[in-house]
Amino acid sequence: VLIGNGYDVETIYTYENKRNKVIVKEKSSRFIEKSEINKLISFDSDNNDGYSIIRDKNKYKIVYKLGYIYGEI
Repeated sequence: VLIGNGYDVETIYTYENKRNKVIVKEKSSRFIEKSEINKLISFDSDNNDGYSIIRDKNKYKIVYKLGYIYGEI
């Protein structure tokens, strides 16, 4: 799915069985809030790569940084 700006793409994954349905959306992000970057849990301290899990009511968001790539799941 093209995001409104026409450059980025959002990938939508749907996992379902007889009882549950889970929708996971992944998109690249050019910009991430500075407050979110400061909360990243490091998994590669040499490159400052990391992730952060953010909860908003019943939804979760994982923000990550891998090199120069910022993303959101």
